[in-house]
Amino acid sequence: DEDLICATDITSNVLYLLFSKMIGLSENVQLALKTASCFGIKMKESIIGYLSTTSEYSHIQSGMEYVIAEGFMIKVGTSEFKFVHDKVREAAYRLIPEHEKNQYHFSLGTKLYSMSKGCDVGDIIFSIADQVNHGIAQNPELRLDFAELNE
Repeated sequence: DEDLICATDITSNVLYLLFSKMIGLSENVQLALKTASCFGIKMKESIIGYLSTTSEYSHIQSGMEYVIAEGFMIKVGTSEFKFVHDKVREAAYRLIPEHEKNQYHFSLGTKLYSMSKGCDVGDIIFSIADQVNHGIAQNPELRLDFAELNE
């Protein structure tokens, strides 16, 4: 019945199926998906490079390799990763509990900011600022420290 098919909320079903598959993946792969989803549909490879130098994200590179092998993301050119569809990115973003999202962004931004100090981060400076801006309201004492990112 065509009317029944048209009335079905396929988008929710697809998101649920993608999310269900992602929730069953290893922690490293979920970390890669969550991290990438915070940066939108595309993410610079240098972000993974910076993050992989920390103990918390030391396995993110192998997680990204799995994400690409499973078809959730593709490599674009030599320096970017891209979700294959915005709904895949949305499902990955749902891996982060709603009440933790701003802090998750802020944590990513502060890690990247501290690791990249003194480096030429021209290609990711806006990504860092965007992540920090998500959670700065919860950390008002740090506003002045990060104000230079928005200049």
